[in-house]
Amino acid sequence: MACQEIQEDLQAYLDGELTPVRRAAIESHLGECSDCRGILAELRTVSKVLSGWSGRSVDDGFEKSLQTRLAFEPTEAKRNKTAPVRAARFAGSLPATGPVYEGGFLRWITGGWRPAAVAAAVLIAITVYFAREAGAPLPKRVATTPKTDALGALSGAGTAGEIADGIVFAELVGKRAIAAVELDSPRVALSDVVTAFLATAETETDKSVGKRLINLLAGNAHMQPAARRVTVAGLFGAGAGLFGRELHAAEAAADPLAAARQFESAGRLREAQLRYRALASGGAVRAELALGSLNLRMGDLDGAEAALAAAAAGGDIVVKTAADGLMVEIADARKARQEVAPLRATAVSAADWQRVALLEVQAYDYRSAANSFMKAAGAASEDQIEFVQSVRFRSAWCQKETGQISTGVYGFKGIAEDSRSPATLGYAAGIEQAVGLARAGDYAESIAVCKMLVKRPAGDPVMEAMAYFQKGFVELRGLEDKAAAAESLGRVSAAGQGNLSYAALILLQSSGK
Repeated sequence: MACQEIQEDLQAYLDGELTPVRRAAIESHLGECSDCRGILAELRTVSKVLSGWSGRSVDDGFEKSLQTRLAFEPTEAKRNKTAPVRAARFAGSLPATGPVYEGGFLRWITGGWRPAAVAAAVLIAITVYFAREAGAPLPKRVATTPKTDALGALSGAGTAGEIADGIVFAELVGKRAIAAVELDSPRVALSDVVTAFLATAETETDKSVGKRLINLLAGNAHMQPAARRVTVAGLFGAGAGLFGRELHAAEAAADPLAAARQFESAGRLREAQLRYRALASGGAVRAELALGSLNLRMGDLDGAEAALAAAAAGGDIVVKTAADGLMVEIADARKARQEVAPLRATAVSAADWQRVALLEVQAYDYRSAANSFMKAAGAASEDQIEFVQSVRFRSAWCQKETGQISTGVYGFKGIAEDSRSPATLGYAAGIEQAVGLARAGDYAESIAVCKMLVKRPAGDPVMEAMAYFQKGFVELRGLEDKAAAAESLGRVSAAGQGNLSYAALILLQSSGK
């Protein structure tokens, strides 16, 4: 693949706008081409600097302050690399690894790669800055593939059965993180925390929490200062009265689609499939969407396509948006199935088997992928500890997706408790273990795992907040221990973790604490 062709898609690659197959092709090329890796690193630097800009009132000194920031931003970032890079990567704006350009930004912008392109990026950023100040509509970038409008979907949702589109989005985030060459285990863990929450949603409060969590998954993980107090009135302003009763009192009616989703969440996929079909036969387009998503997860591409086509034709624009997003996944899956067959026949090394497994994930062949990841672990050398633990993590995730919750939990447990596991990977595995136990109905054991997690260093405040959120959610909805849940969720709401803290605050309201 020509370097010029790759370079044209590098910004879209950073923005997460490529199909899984195209993304994998670029990552494969980057592994072999130092020139393209260097350009990617430079683009990361631009994204990092621009993402640090925040809206503020414009005064006469704006131009001077902007020039100062451009001149000294890299120097300030080098003093504390870990936190901003971790936060940006978690939000989806940075890949997991990669060199950061160490030169001064002004020197690079005038003498580095493609000054015109960089100048255009800065011009766009300044346009966005002033548009926000003036209240003007922001410019839109055309994505290369359709995307699920999960936030819009949740805004129009009322009950558990009407947020299937949000679950579709959360599941896609996890799947794509697993299929990436560089594993982002915190993002996988967060996607499963969100999916598990949405699968049990029953009230309008849950919808409000779900919107915050989906917003976080969509890349809006902006940190809020811990000292900044957040209240329900502050979140909703004068519109808080529109909710009528207290937020936590807005209960929704029982929903048969929500009941069906409980079977899927617990790993009883065939039973969930039968229930979705029964509901879909009665004309429920959201049941068609849920059925299409489940069929895809089970590797039935034709069945998924038929259900999603019916869902998209049902006249609900929210459902159609989600169905269209999954149709793109089906097309990519079919292409991946064609590509993986010859590679599987010749795979020998650990790298070979990982490449096969990643394509199998893209192909929604999770059973084969789980086996291929373990073959990669078996073919690795003794000193490849991080690689082995990474592919074991992916294998456990694939087992969980096929409905084998207990097998997945066992795999995550081994990684979480292995002292050789990288700290971040081990912590994410612990969160996955806790989520799996809760999905299987073992609430007490799930909370016990969370208690052990929060006693060890997370290396990332978002990860620790996730563990407390999972603990509080299970305490509230699984064990109905409101006092314990209030303590756990209170820690998250006070942690200054943006949307995650907001979600915890709303759940606190639902507990009446």
